[in-house]
Amino acid sequence: YEKRYHSEGFVYIAGSKSARFFKIGTATEIAQRQRNLNNHRYGGFSDWKILFHARVTNGGESEQMALRALADHRVTLPYLKDGKDQDAQEVVKVRFAHALDALSTAIGTSLLEEPWMARDYRDYDPD
Repeated sequence: YEKRYHSEGFVYIAGSKSARFFKIGTATEIAQRQRNLNNHRYGGFSDWKILFHARVTNGGESEQMALRALADHRVTLPYLKDGKDQDAQEVVKVRFAHALDALSTAIGTSLLEEPWMARDYRDYDPD
């Protein structure tokens, strides 16, 4: 955990269109992370799509700062992973712009390259 907190990597926002939730997280490989979220049915859903990602110097720290900023909007969702009960705890129920603002603020000056954002991010917002 400590190593990931201060390690270079990607921070991301993934969205589930069916649930209208967003997940903020860290990863070393974005495409693989999207596959894993769906294969493990993270939070009970298998339609996760990475909607934003940025390579940063401190992935875990940026993730935790963004999640703290969104604490009032966090949702805990049970799901099964490898046959064991788990809790998805990095999920928020907010508009994409709110999640992006929290993560962008958390990233601050740790950005290593231009971020990427999906064109259809608005399709994932809660109604």
